[in-house]
Amino acid sequence: MSKDVYESPLSSRYASPYMLHLFSADMRFQTWRRLWTALARAEHELGLPITAGQVAELEAHITDIDYAVAEQREREVRHDVMAHVYAYGKAAPSAAGIIHLGATSCYVTDNADLILYRDGLRYLRGELLGVLANLAAFAREYAAVPTLGYTHYQPAQPVTVGKRATLWMQDFLSDLEELDHVLSTLKLLGCRGTTGTEASFMDLFDGDGAKIDEMNHRIAAEFGFDRCFSVCGQTYPRKTDSRILNVLSSLAQSAYRMANDIRLLQHDRQVEEPFEKNQIGSSAMAYKRNPMRCERICSLSRYLMADAANAPMTASVQWLERTLDDSANKRISVPEAFLAVDAILGIMINVVSGLVVYPKVIEAHVMNELPFMATENILMEGVRLGGDRQELHEHIRVHSQEAAARYLTELAGHWAGPIMVGGHSKGGNLAVYAAANVPGEIQGRITAVYSHDGPGFDEAFFDEDGYVRIASKIHKSVPGSSIIGMLFETREHVEDGYTVVSSDGASIMQHFALHWQVDHGRFVQADGLANSAQYLARTINGWMAKYDDEHRRKFIENLLAIFEAGGYDTFGDLTSHLTQSLPIMLAAARNIDVEDRDVMIEVLKGFAATAAASVILAK
Repeated sequence: MSKDVYESPLSSRYASPYMLHLFSADMRFQTWRRLWTALARAEHELGLPITAGQVAELEAHITDIDYAVAEQREREVRHDVMAHVYAYGKAAPSAAGIIHLGATSCYVTDNADLILYRDGLRYLRGELLGVLANLAAFAREYAAVPTLGYTHYQPAQPVTVGKRATLWMQDFLSDLEELDHVLSTLKLLGCRGTTGTEASFMDLFDGDGAKIDEMNHRIAAEFGFDRCFSVCGQTYPRKTDSRILNVLSSLAQSAYRMANDIRLLQHDRQVEEPFEKNQIGSSAMAYKRNPMRCERICSLSRYLMADAANAPMTASVQWLERTLDDSANKRISVPEAFLAVDAILGIMINVVSGLVVYPKVIEAHVMNELPFMATENILMEGVRLGGDRQELHEHIRVHSQEAAARYLTELAGHWAGPIMVGGHSKGGNLAVYAAANVPGEIQGRITAVYSHDGPGFDEAFFDEDGYVRIASKIHKSVPGSSIIGMLFETREHVEDGYTVVSSDGASIMQHFALHWQVDHGRFVQADGLANSAQYLARTINGWMAKYDDEHRRKFIENLLAIFEAGGYDTFGDLTSHLTQSLPIMLAAARNIDVEDRDVMIEVLKGFAATAAASVILAK
């Protein structure tokens, strides 16, 4: 390839030799000639005035394409198919007059595309099976290696390294099922004429429709198809392209998900893609081992998923029996989709076959979170043995806070300098508790305590000496629409008030700190709490003040569960969708413990009345 003209990276860097050959000019135009030969053979066998010698001469010249003759002829006639008919006639002069007899351009262009797509899908199926085989071996090898599970990318209950691989496998198995379905239902166009009526062949065969059907059957069988489309226009239905690209896009989605997971795990050095002996990770930072192959998978997958949109848009605008605005688009979009997914699967095979697992790093992550993960199992076992779920929950909560204080004390012993403590959500609550309950010497070294949308504490906690000593160092940040951070907390408990952070998230997603806006290392401040958050502070905390500690705990736990059932996670959302959410929440309330059911229902009724009033006032 000349270096002074553009060449696609898919061909120069990524795709396999097989796929590059499959969509080459040689394969395309040789397939055209094979189709012309098959047509001539069927017409000869069914009685049209075509000789066996003419068919034989066509057969003998399938591969010797004179591209110079074809290109010169196309410049003259501005028609690629007729240019190749001309070049084929020059190579097989005795058959020149019967090439393409009764056919339209789509006979060779469309049928050839279907043949190439079928062969491409079969090849990709083999690559997909290679990915699955490697993943299966990996899953078996690490089936019993515990690792942290993550929900919301936060540490959750343990899984195993092998089990996580089965999640990836399941996606790919779904793709395999869809690919097999497309392959099993793929049809050839056959030879249909200008509008799909076979009118020209009705003339050639003197109105014998049975012979036309037999002709198409023979052509299809010669190329390994068991049937043609029952009805069509001049072209095969372009929804076929849409189905094919959907399968390729689905493969890209599965690959993207897996590669992205590996990138996340490689950040923590739990799992790592293969790294060659002489590979360079970074041009600037020689020590780095970047997940470049997985990043390439994600990059190509993103391109393919976008490319797949071409097919449905093209299929939706096919006017009546034929239009030509599909041609230029599908010449690019479909082959490049095949090349892209071929590259993706090839890289996937390489990555999966050489995945490196670091059991000690994984174990360290598990052990760091194990005390917290064990609490759910302890809670369930305690209830099974006859304990009160709410009382057990409180014991675990208290022990978790005490563990946080011990942890901070232990860490402080390894460092003699100043200390900053912080956390998000429940972690923010634990950070404040730990800072308030470590020895005075450690408290004196604490310069700041950050609670990012973390809930507060009972009134009694704010009067404790430990809290009083660190109160001025607490920095409480909440998003404009805060729920969690407003629980058990009022403005007067924070010396300078809340820092209200601007968030890109909507509703409960504002709690997700990755949505918080940052400018030059600082949170972007919002104008203030949303009306819904202020309403929360007044109303919810007011309700809680009426209860003793036990009912307060139950109230919080049950209230959040009921709001979650309603599907709206801020009071603003609940207020604006009250009609839809209230019946759902009431139904959820009826499923809680009998002793609290009536109280919670009354609370919800009070909320409904207050919320309705706030809507009226807002208007």
